Amino acid sequence: MLQYFIYIVLFIFLIKQSSSAQNGIQNLGGATTNGIAHAGVTLDNISAMYTNQAGTAFLEGWAVDVSVDRRFNLEELTTFSFAAATSLNFGTVGILVGQYGFDAYSEQKIGLSYARLLTSYLAISGQFDVLGFKIDGFGNTYSYTVEVGLYSKLSDQVHLAAHIFNPTSSKLSDEEELDSRIKIGVRYIPSNKLDFFTELEKIIDRSVQIKLGAEYAVL
Repeated sequence: MLQYFIYIVLFIFLIKQSSSAQNGIQNLGGATTNGIAHAGVTLDNISAMYTNQAGTAFLEGWAVDVSVDRRFNLEELTTFSFAAATSLNFGTVGILVGQYGFDAYSEQKIGLSYARLLTSYLAISGQFDVLGFKIDGFGNTYSYTVEVGLYSKLSDQVHLAAHIFNPTSSKLSDEEELDSRIKIGVRYIPSNKLDFFTELEKIIDRSVQIKLGAEYAVL
């Protein structure tokens, strides 16, 4: 009985923490994205696979990221993230796999992305997503959506980017909607060791969130 009570409490907590059952997989990524409060729409390394795939257009060669985020050392609040991308003659292609939760409650995401430089300082991207949602005893639900991104390096010091998740207003079911999100961000790079990130995120029918982050390279 105690075990079921704990599951119910955790489920309620997860629902509150994951609006429309999608907040967990919307926060994929490891130390890089967590360290800047997920204000990563202007990232231009492999972590851009989690935040704005247009940033991967600036990659040279290939890159892989594997991250595990285990909140409070609880399996129930564990997020696994995997991303890989490689630059080719016609652009950058990438794959993303993420999972959040545990056996009784989990969210999954698989994404295939393509990013391309329009000029040396301007890039666009698109990603196709398969999203899954599972509650023990209720079965699995799957949905499909897309993401689009834009990235501009206005100068060596100032980068501007925008990203839209689920512009098609896809749903998990007739009763369960997926969040549609719009993100706009600015990155200021005063030196080769210090970056400042500012981001505005708007979920449809909700107030705007402001995210601020900073990254300092010790070496």
